[in-house]
Amino acid sequence: MASVRFFSGLFVVISVIFAVSSVAQHRGLRDMLEVNWSISTANETLLGDLSAYYREHAKVRLGRENRLANGVAWRLQTDIRTGLSVPRLTWMPDRDRLKIANGLFEAVHGELLARYEKQYIEYRTHRLYDWQEGGPLDSAPGPPFGKQVKVAVTYASARLVSSLETGMEYKATSFWLEVRGLVLDLERGRISMIEACKEEREGGFRLGELLDVCDDQSLERFIAIWVNKVETAMERHEIGVMNSRSSAVKVCIPWIGRTGSIRPGSTSI
Repeated sequence: MASVRFFSGLFVVISVIFAVSSVAQHRGLRDMLEVNWSISTANETLLGDLSAYYREHAKVRLGRENRLANGVAWRLQTDIRTGLSVPRLTWMPDRDRLKIANGLFEAVHGELLARYEKQYIEYRTHRLYDWQEGGPLDSAPGPPFGKQVKVAVTYASARLVSSLETGMEYKATSFWLEVRGLVLDLERGRISMIEACKEEREGGFRLGELLDVCDDQSLERFIAIWVNKVETAMERHEIGVMNSRSSAVKVCIPWIGRTGSIRPGSTSI
């Protein structure tokens, strides 16, 4: 039985390599799949690999066009097989920056498809050796592995574009609620996302090189700004549920990049 598991594990490695064979001549995508890199650390090689993977494997349908308050327009592109959606800009004053933004969104889409493919191969392999050993089949959920609830462009300028994705990732007996925010730096051609601080802290987060809230003073300033925004919005809409700074802070603190069993912007049910 040990030999079955060994060859099954070998099958996973070989299958993943063949699944990305069209772009595996570079180390970028292979490294991401092996060590689970984040797209926020992606260099030009990895971004190029992800874009190439998207172009070769995606078959998309176009969503309806949406427009931000400043006139920038965007629409979702959804991969038909996996159901995974990522925005693309359709109009902004600077056409060159629009092309850069869409190139980065293309890499984001490629990352989602590559991770889906890896997860699917691992799922099928576990089912195979569970069947081979005559035991109960693995209770891990199969495809689609999760569900995107909302994906949208939330801000766009000649320098930065931000997008937000909310969704669920299915587990054997539960699911993760996920919120994923991305910022595209059009000047540097890089992608940033909210991540937990490297130090072991109960609170704080990083947004690439754009924002670092990983010390007590920065966290206090961020919470103060956040509370002020919440109170202003509540006053504007005459909401009196949280009418004190202390109650707003109590709601805010548990969701600001906590480590441990809770992901930045996520929780399990």
